[in-house]
Amino acid sequence: MSSCIFRIPGCHPKTHTGAVGLVNRKYFIYYLPVRILLVLVCATGMVSCKQATAPLPGTVAAFPKAKTDSFIPCDSCTKIYLSFDDGPHSGTDSVENILTRAQVPASFFEVGAQYSYSDTYKSMSRQISSNPLFRIYNHTYSHAANNHFNTYYQSPEQVWNDIQKNKEILGLHSNISRLPGNNVWITPRYIFPGRKKIAGTVSFIEAKGTEYITGWDIEWNFNNQTHKVPPVKELLNKMDQELRKKLPFPRNLVILMHDFMFQQPENAAKLDSFVMVLKARKDIRFQWIEEHPCFTPVKMDSLVQTKILAQK
Repeated sequence: MSSCIFRIPGCHPKTHTGAVGLVNRKYFIYYLPVRILLVLVCATGMVSCKQATAPLPGTVAAFPKAKTDSFIPCDSCTKIYLSFDDGPHSGTDSVENILTRAQVPASFFEVGAQYSYSDTYKSMSRQISSNPLFRIYNHTYSHAANNHFNTYYQSPEQVWNDIQKNKEILGLHSNISRLPGNNVWITPRYIFPGRKKIAGTVSFIEAKGTEYITGWDIEWNFNNQTHKVPPVKELLNKMDQELRKKLPFPRNLVILMHDFMFQQPENAAKLDSFVMVLKARKDIRFQWIEEHPCFTPVKMDSLVQTKILAQK
């Protein structure tokens, strides 16, 4: 035998030449039966342990623990923040199943009106909330009064009340939100006010000082005419191009998707492929949006705040 799991006397492959015969006789007479017995006991114990600890399907214990390999810190890694908007929706279950199977964390920005629409959607939201891989954040209650963006953002107070109502309906404790239809950042270390049309709303929320707004770096778009998600390769190229830019937070990418995109099996398969490609990379780490460095607390006297001019 070339190695020993248990250090039993006489089990070392290297023996003194003058005592080879004696050692071999002692080994076969005394130690080999003991070794065989130990191996059998260990094997039996391992099987019984697996049987005893296996969680029942559908129970809370069946969910993966939040501490996975994806959470191992890595200063030189690229951090990926998968974010899904507008749920709960008909594609939410597919997203949850894919990410749970892959053991990948994600952030869900939910809409209160969607949650209140049916018991099915409420159940989906609770399932996401009970899964330790996921976090739920605020995406307003009405989603810009059902996508009436121009009139919605004309009343900053209305937007603020919509955020607060959603927090109450969903029972959220986080103060991180995402505004519907606008890529805006209002965080301790980074401010990007978005388009001039909503400048009043951005200033109003910023002045309140109690809510953070997060945007995104790249979006996996959905073709409303074909109802298909673009190829995975296209998104990977998009990510590569973005990482080559001079970003406010290098090696950090927030990816925007929408739950409804993945209700069709063909599109769900693309999400699964995308996640597995990234997970196979040793230099990739998946994180929740709250772990983004823009939310890292800093002392005011050492704060270097990046504020970009509003877009037209």
